[in-house]
Amino acid sequence: MLERAFNPKLDWNSSKDDLIENFYKPALSNCEKYQRLSGYFSSTSFANAANEIFEFIENNGRIELITSPNLSQMDKKIFEQSVQARESILSGIFS
Repeated sequence: MLERAFNPKLDWNSSKDDLIENFYKPALSNCEKYQRLSGYFSSTSFANAANEIFEFIENNGRIELITSPNLSQMDKKIFEQSVQARESILSGIFS
């Protein structure tokens, strides 16, 4: 059986778990696709895992989100523009 570098829990709680260190960083460092179903999403959740985000992007990672349509104006603008200028937008956010 193939051993995985990251074996996530089935349930994560932001009030109890250190999501940055124990989920985002190892998940983004070890995956090709990040899928998320969430009632709330903010791109700032990725800010503390910037190095892992860059590695994920360099490895042609893909993010798929199903979330509330109520995004901040900043996140909405980022998503709309990211199709055309992905690298410059991300470097501006995470630099």
